[in-house]
Amino acid sequence: MSNIGHILCGIFDQMETAAVTEQAKLVKVPSDSPSWTLTERVLARMLRENTGASILDSGSFMGRAWQHNLKVDFKRVPDSTIEFNMNRDGDSVWINVTHHLFRWLTEAVEYDRAMTRQLRRFGTTPEFKTENWFRVMKHFPAWLAKRWKCEIGGIYGEGEPITIYTYNDGSLTSQDFQFTYWQCHNGPRDGEEFAAIFVHNGCDARGGFTTPNVFKAPMDGNGTIGIFDFKRASVFPDWDEVKAVSEALRQATRDRPALFPTLDRERLIEIDDFRQIRWDTEDGEHLSWEGAAILRGRELAEYPVRAIEHRSEWAPGILCVLPDKSGLCPITGCTLQSWFY
Repeated sequence: MSNIGHILCGIFDQMETAAVTEQAKLVKVPSDSPSWTLTERVLARMLRENTGASILDSGSFMGRAWQHNLKVDFKRVPDSTIEFNMNRDGDSVWINVTHHLFRWLTEAVEYDRAMTRQLRRFGTTPEFKTENWFRVMKHFPAWLAKRWKCEIGGIYGEGEPITIYTYNDGSLTSQDFQFTYWQCHNGPRDGEEFAAIFVHNGCDARGGFTTPNVFKAPMDGNGTIGIFDFKRASVFPDWDEVKAVSEALRQATRDRPALFPTLDRERLIEIDDFRQIRWDTEDGEHLSWEGAAILRGRELAEYPVRAIEHRSEWAPGILCVLPDKSGLCPITGCTLQSWFY
């Protein structure tokens, strides 16, 4: 009976996939930018890859990621967004940072056409041509090591290649993805780091993965972000607003000097330090203070929180949340923004 159910489910899945594929043909997909790199073109194609449909997932109700992405103009998506969601009682807030996966991966990796071809070639060998890509990827590093007479390892070349599915690890990216990371030592690609990436384009987390592509993926990101930094973010007040507020405060200090010059000097130092205000997280949750010590910072979520209707209601020392779920910096009153690091 279970076999009959499995067969029927497969038939209905094929029918559902055929139906959504026909619907997708009617969507006007935004064009690529002429200035895009090869990496950006590959990533846009991956994010729109039709990974099928199943009657067992909730895609018919919620829509699948690949279907949503057919309508997304990746040229215009923001790098990162931040929302402040108040609880029902209005006395605490959940800070939700989301990095758009297209932008994030563009910053973190670089498409490697030659290594992707090696993976495809391995996937067509007699032993694996009927296997799924997850199994192919599991055995690819060993094949590569033998073929190129090199050593394949994980971080710093030690141990085995590392596979991570970001759904299980608190990612801040707009879509989850799975990657296998490895380093080559000796051989033709000595010292290089790679990641074979599967983007999750389905609805339910269990299925709907793209065909993998291989990217150069430096772990340290050359000083920016690397493939393991999907839980990393920073939050800071809008720099243009900070500049305007700082200048207004400096002018006010000049127009209305304090009785004691020392107080004015301290105030001007504090205003200059507005440019350093920032909260960082490495785990996707705790936005720890990274600003100037004189400002007595703390974790962003530890500030008192208040819902307000208009910016004019902002009060120093309080994390104020506007109706559009944007937040105002408790130190400067400027709009809080987020980025990858």
